[in-house]
Amino acid sequence: MPMMSDKIEKLNLFDVTNIIVGTVLGTGIFITLSLTGSLVGPSSLVVWLIAGIIALIIALSFNYCVMVLPKSGGPYAFAQDTFSSLGAFMVGWSFLLFGWLSLVAITLAFLQYFEALVPDIGFLAGVGVMVSLVVFAVVTNLMGVKVTGRVINVLSLAKIVPFALLVVGGAIYLLGEPERMMSNFTPFLTGSAINFGEAVVVAFWAYTGFELATLPAGEVEEPTRTIPRAIIIGMLVVASFYFFINLVVFGALGGAGVSDAGNPLAEASKVIFAWSPELAWLMALLVGIGALLAIACSEETELLGASRLARVLAEEGMMPRALAKLSVRSGVPWVSIVLLATTALAATFLGGL
Repeated sequence: MPMMSDKIEKLNLFDVTNIIVGTVLGTGIFITLSLTGSLVGPSSLVVWLIAGIIALIIALSFNYCVMVLPKSGGPYAFAQDTFSSLGAFMVGWSFLLFGWLSLVAITLAFLQYFEALVPDIGFLAGVGVMVSLVVFAVVTNLMGVKVTGRVINVLSLAKIVPFALLVVGGAIYLLGEPERMMSNFTPFLTGSAINFGEAVVVAFWAYTGFELATLPAGEVEEPTRTIPRAIIIGMLVVASFYFFINLVVFGALGGAGVSDAGNPLAEASKVIFAWSPELAWLMALLVGIGALLAIACSEETELLGASRLARVLAEEGMMPRALAKLSVRSGVPWVSIVLLATTALAATFLGGL
């Protein structure tokens, strides 16, 4: 009689690549672009390249770890095999705490961007929006890792559409307005060397998330081949989008415009497509919807990764054993999924972003 793990579909290269793109490309660019712009102006273009190179170097280290130790738990499994039990405990728990806090922040960010599209929705409606996001993530995660992977695929591909339209439209706009582009990129560096370093740190945060691909290694087809390839492909896709988004947004708005904008991508859309007010409004709407899709995708991937880490910690006796309990039908750690999501939702009522 086949084991339960043999019956369950596993994630393939396309799925794992989309986990990385879905996690990394999205929430970070919406939050940090104006921050790096306020620190160093148009030289953010260089900042995001440097941060991307640093992230890629770390990603390659994760690639090596996966090839040596293709186990679920990612950073915890690597630390357990390399360091002491105390070191593994510290890595596992701090990483789980980071994942849980990310779920809290993602839920709050989803409400913030929803209110940007639908202002003055009221407290109860806002609660309903956050609950809907969490319920959707929980239900799809409980249905099995392959279902979660398909949901991430759809959300990841859908959210790329507004980004791609913005980049293509922005490139055409800037080629037709070279003087404006030169003006908006002058002066190129507006901050100090210390500001530049701070901006690199801020931009690097927007690249984090690739490590989530290592957490469900036991549920991936040929993890020693699939995960390293997915990390490299995913990070190159993300870095390319980040570079060109910075190029067109700063080219359209300039350093001051980016730092003052609450949603630089939406504001850049209005400028780039100003020749057609209807199209400018539509693009701003698409960027807003893209933000919601990106944040929802991050919720899916964070819950997927954090629940697998909680399961591994529980199996090692570092958390209550119940968190390792698997669904008979789908093989997912259902107690971990429900507990992490509901407690993160409860924490959203304790403060803001």
